Amino acid sequence: MKQCGQCQQRFSLDLFYKDSSRTDGKMRICKQCSSDNCKKYQQNNSHKRKEYRQSVKDHSEIVRSARLNKLKDDKEEYIIYLMKERNRHLKYKYNIDQDIYNKMRQDQECKCAICGVHENEAPRGSSGCAATALYVDHCHKTGNVRKLLCMFCNSLLGKAKESTETLQKAIDYLDKFNN
Repeated sequence: MKQCGQCQQRFSLDLFYKDSSRTDGKMRICKQCSSDNCKKYQQNNSHKRKEYRQSVKDHSEIVRSARLNKLKDDKEEYIIYLMKERNRHLKYKYNIDQDIYNKMRQDQECKCAICGVHENEAPRGSSGCAATALYVDHCHKTGNVRKLLCMFCNSLLGKAKESTETLQKAIDYLDKFNN
């Protein structure tokens, strides 16, 4: 039995955390008081954690920007870097790589799977690069990759929340007013 240095209650030794620096090998306060102290600290200092996370994010962005600026001087290295980033994004988000994306493009003859617009005429995203001419369409429930779509068709499915009912209602609406 040991007395807690905070709540002054007596507990068996198994209700105290280990502390090798103390002669009895246990902390001065019981596990419950230690847990309560930890919760109070987290509540009173949540801003410190937010500030720390933000500082890490800011630092990462500074390092990334510096690396990109250095790479932009060497065009060949910059292109390699962009391709690695593109491949990393495809792998992370869709579990495919650039080779699979290119195969899908070939199979679709570089056209949107819905409207059939060629990637050269397709609207581009904000970056304006060729890699974003056709977007990877995937099921948000299963994560399965379906086909490549232009920005408008991809947005259409997203805005309709992939609901066939909503899309059918839109078709019926257009049919009603286009006659």
